[in-house]
Amino acid sequence: MNDADTRLEEWIEEFGEVTSYSFMLFSYFGLRDNAIVNQGLTLYLSSAGFSNTRYMQIIEDVGEELAEAFGTKPGTNIQWVFPMNKSKDFDDVVINTIIEGLEFLEIDYELYGRFGNAE
Repeated sequence: MNDADTRLEEWIEEFGEVTSYSFMLFSYFGLRDNAIVNQGLTLYLSSAGFSNTRYMQIIEDVGEELAEAFGTKPGTNIQWVFPMNKSKDFDDVVINTIIEGLEFLEIDYELYGRFGNAE
């Protein structure tokens, strides 16, 4: 079990559930790119009234074999994970902000979706 799995289990134990937003990236996405998207996300969440919102990222490289099994291209899967079940308004801010950041950086991506209990 890795650190992300351990933290995820701790959050589920503490908050009862988590909500995650999964994106598959097919372009180079470096530390600087990730910092830009995360800073934008934090600022937009705060300005939308969701200040002090904690989240973590789970980043996984998806190679040829795994990509073929899931019917996609190789790339990087990134999940933004938040404690507890989130509202539709929250979903909109998170998804739209991440998409805006990825498009600004000209990252080729696919939104895999929101995972967690639906509202």
